[in-house]
Amino acid sequence: MKKKRKTNKNYIYNIINMLIYPFLKGKSDNLESSILFLYLKFLKLVCRLAIWVFGVNKIENNYLCDNEWPKNIVSNHISAVDPLFFISEHACSFVAKKSLSKDRMVGPSVLALKCVLVYREKSEDRKIALESIKERQLLINAKQNNYPSFVIFSEGTTSNGLQIIEQKKGAFNSLLPITPVLLIYDYDFYNPSYDIIPFTWWIFLSSSNYQGSTLRTYWLPKVYPPDKAQYPDLTDEERINIFHDEVSKIMFNHMKKYNPRAPKDVDDYNDWPGSLRFKLEYFQNALGNVATKHLNKEKNLSEK
Repeated sequence: MKKKRKTNKNYIYNIINMLIYPFLKGKSDNLESSILFLYLKFLKLVCRLAIWVFGVNKIENNYLCDNEWPKNIVSNHISAVDPLFFISEHACSFVAKKSLSKDRMVGPSVLALKCVLVYREKSEDRKIALESIKERQLLINAKQNNYPSFVIFSEGTTSNGLQIIEQKKGAFNSLLPITPVLLIYDYDFYNPSYDIIPFTWWIFLSSSNYQGSTLRTYWLPKVYPPDKAQYPDLTDEERINIFHDEVSKIMFNHMKKYNPRAPKDVDDYNDWPGSLRFKLEYFQNALGNVATKHLNKEKNLSEK
């Protein structure tokens, strides 16, 4: 019986792939397809439904930015709901593992959103990934090829949602204007940032939090990098560092302003780690071989 169900699922996935992939591969980026348009509409609806299933009954968008789209965005990262939000609102693209493009369920969506596909395990892979990110940001800034807004979760991991944590500099290497976005979850029972647990358990607990949380978003005004003409003596690396610090401070201060759970007695963003960055080690210590097998499986998939 189980084998029959699995076969039926494979048929469904194959049908979806036959309908969608021809419009996502081998076509010019300038070619607008009605099938692709309808698929993105459907994807946005599915993501909004998933957000509702995960207990977020209300989304409050506060647009403090301009109306110029698409945007290069950096955002804090709290839970698996975050990408669903950006997709449901503006069909944004992200940085994704290259192996996801071959996945039967996720692959069509990754291609339709025009995500930047990268390998992320080896040091040389990271250099190539940074160049790919920079290239995409340049295209979006130039409003070329009909690319959607590009979101980078610049912290590089999820946090507990109280404050932002140290941001990676990869999002700032292009020295192009950035629109910071803050995500704040108001919850009564279950904190959606608890993705330290296995994903299946997280889904169950989030679903148990039915209609128990609100997602507030703040789209902050665009931040510009230091002008090279104004600071001719600065190297690009120094300008990147200044740009990174400025965006981090802006996000930190606005988080203090808008998040009632944010510590109010901390004035320097470097003083508040607020991070679940050790979740990997904790995961392995808590679950032992189960965690090791899962992490090795993820690593093998990313290297394909």
